[in-house]
Amino acid sequence: MIEGNCRSNGFVKLLDCTWTATDACGNVGTSFIFVKVIDTIAPVLNNIPANITVNTYLGDTVATAPTNIYALDNCTANTIIPLTYNTVTTQSSCGSTITRTWSSTDGCGNSATNSQVIKVFDTQNCLVVYPIDTFKIELIASRFTDSCVNSIFGTNRTVTSVAFVTPSSVHNLVPLLSNGCLKIMALQTFNKTDTLIGTSCDASGNNCRNFFLIVTPQSLRLNSCNLFNQDTVARIKLANCNDKGYFCISGVNDAIAFKNNYTISDNGTPYTGTLTGCQYDTSFSYTYFTIPRFSKSGPYRLDYWLLNGQSYKITAFRDIFVLVDSMNVWDKVGKWSVDTLTLTISGGKSVNTYGQMKVTCIANGSVSYMEMNSQLNSSGVSVCFFAGTHEVIFKNNSTLCQDILRLVITCDTSVVSKKPHAINDFVTVKKNSLVIFDPTQNVHYY
Repeated sequence: MIEGNCRSNGFVKLLDCTWTATDACGNVGTSFIFVKVIDTIAPVLNNIPANITVNTYLGDTVATAPTNIYALDNCTANTIIPLTYNTVTTQSSCGSTITRTWSSTDGCGNSATNSQVIKVFDTQNCLVVYPIDTFKIELIASRFTDSCVNSIFGTNRTVTSVAFVTPSSVHNLVPLLSNGCLKIMALQTFNKTDTLIGTSCDASGNNCRNFFLIVTPQSLRLNSCNLFNQDTVARIKLANCNDKGYFCISGVNDAIAFKNNYTISDNGTPYTGTLTGCQYDTSFSYTYFTIPRFSKSGPYRLDYWLLNGQSYKITAFRDIFVLVDSMNVWDKVGKWSVDTLTLTISGGKSVNTYGQMKVTCIANGSVSYMEMNSQLNSSGVSVCFFAGTHEVIFKNNSTLCQDILRLVITCDTSVVSKKPHAINDFVTVKKNSLVIFDPTQNVHYY
């Protein structure tokens, strides 16, 4: 057996195997082979850390590279062999990406490489997207919470980071975070609601969730206007970072009146964006002034009314109210009604198809044709914002009630190549605690 070197000899060991045979007459025969022992198995790297995300905006820091990483090679009785380390940092609009790479090559040239990728987010606009919860706590001015407030986030939760939603504003609270325990001190001047944002995880450091913590003076209790659930949180992801996220508040059908009735602030400053209609739906109507005697007394005959391609008739009816009652029987979702001032029948749903109506006055045989009219009507009002974290307060100028809407708007430029968006994305804020819009699916989840 000859010991070799992979790099210079091409083998680890060279075996010379010889076989000899002798017959009864003393004749000898010999055969031999050479066996090269080679190594094609790469070393194994151990203790490579997992990929992580670090949010420096919330106080997280990037740990130094671990020193307990080593490489084992099977060809040398699982002994530790040398390894190399390299780190590369690339910058982005949200922060940076750090790639740490460890490599090792055995004596036969077999190499193994493993990496850890660390995504570093250093701006509020690029807040790491965990699920978001909203919590409220009341404090008395000049009072310090002697114990951790972690229990409001769940059982055995630790707080990993905390910051103010509006870091540049003046605050009368002091959040103190130590060893996963969050305590809050309210200064003597604490007289208005403030909001903290942070992250809590379970005891193992997993199942992390972002939180909004609304801290209110005990003497100040907000009277909700019931535009939506008090302290609603909404999140939207934009396909284009230059677009705005539009949030539609349902149940408000007059944007001008809403603007006059409410004062809106965004992170403590007056809202300067637009207020436009949203949640559009189609309304349908028929005007009946062409019917003789304005359909106040009959008898009349409905020759036909076209609904979803089907014709409906009434042999005789007394007045317009009887006609509308029949329309509601045929159109289960229409909710048709009469306006005697405008001589209009209104109702219908966009899921149906409506057509012409023909009515004949039985007394004199005169015929009236009523055409269907349609128009788009909004049942909500929208506000819009660029990417970032926004605390939006709607305060009623008359009743002084107010509602708070917290928005986390992020952008994902990779979505553009998959599904370009010609218009801005909308999210409807209803009475939900969390609203998510997924632009890759073009679907709202509530």
